[in-house]
Amino acid sequence: MADLKKFLATQTVVAQSLLGELLRIHPDEERDQVVPPVNLFQLKDDPANSKPGWCFLDDLRNDHLQGHNRWLLNCVLDEGWLQQEFLTRGAKAVWQRKTAEQYLRQANTFLELLLLLIYMLGGQPARGTKLLSLQLRNTIHGLRRNIFIENGLISFVTFYHKGYSVSGSTRIIHRYLPKAISELLVYYAWLIQPFCEQLCMLALNEGPTTPTFL
Repeated sequence: MADLKKFLATQTVVAQSLLGELLRIHPDEERDQVVPPVNLFQLKDDPANSKPGWCFLDDLRNDHLQGHNRWLLNCVLDEGWLQQEFLTRGAKAVWQRKTAEQYLRQANTFLELLLLLIYMLGGQPARGTKLLSLQLRNTIHGLRRNIFIENGLISFVTFYHKGYSVSGSTRIIHRYLPKAISELLVYYAWLIQPFCEQLCMLALNEGPTTPTFL
C-alpha cells in the first residue's frame, strides 16, 4: 500500500510538471506570475443545465474563467520565443505542422496520465471502460455530461448496471477527485484543450470541433 501511495504521488508530480510544459511557461518565469489563477472552491456549477456544449466552465458565475479560451494562442502570438517554436517567419507567418503535432502528442500523454490518476484516485476504481465515457460537455444529441464541480472538487458520475436484469434498477455512483487532480483536470479543460482545438484548425487544417469527452 505504501508503494502504491508513493507511485501515485510521483505520478501526480509528473502530471503537474507536464501541465507546466503544456502551458509553455518560460524558464525565467514563475507559473503564478503568468498563468491565470483558478480557485476551485469559488467555482459554481448548474447540473440542471442541458444546453448542448455547456459545462461548468461556461457558467457566468465563474467570471474569472471567462475570456481565456485563446490564452495560450495569444501567448504564442505575443511572445517571441513561442513564435520561434510554433511559427515560421516570413512574408506571412505559417504554423509549423511538426511542432503542432508534437504538442498534441504531449497533450495526449498528459491526458493519459490524468485518466490514470482519475481511475486510481477517484474512490473505488471504476471499470476501465467508464473512463472512456467521461463527458465534460452536453452533446447536441441530448447526452448529458457526467463531470461536475462541487465544493471545490471535480466529481464524475458512473452507472452500475450489475444485477440490472434481476432488480431492474441502476445505481448512480458519484466519485470525487482529490484537489490536486481536480485542478489538473480544470486547467486541461480550461486552457489546454481549447489550444489543441486551435492548433488542429490553424496548423493541421482540420475543421473546428468542440470535444464533449475528455
